[in-house]
Amino acid sequence: MRPSTYTEVRKIGVDDWAWRKGVTYGSIVIDYENGWPIDLLVGRETESFRQWLEGHEKVSVVSRDRSTDYSSAVASTGRSINEVADKFHLVKSDG
Repeated sequence: MRPSTYTEVRKIGVDDWAWRKGVTYGSIVIDYENGWPIDLLVGRETESFRQWLEGHEKVSVVSRDRSTDYSSAVASTGRSINEVADKFHLVKSDG
């Protein structure tokens, strides 16, 4: 069942995507438990994701690619958030 508000989300996936390939990027945040997109962020830098995390205090798990920006954002919150590698990038890296 979809949560009434995405501020209650506890497990998320985050990845970058191109508004315009090679020029402008954003980040997409997914509710990891049901696969629904819950937010789009302008940019893929540490600061934009850190700000998003600050407004979502219940997040305890972040599935992400190997981006150091996303990892830095998680670390900068000072919270105990578990980071896991997403399945797509693990499989892609093996090839």
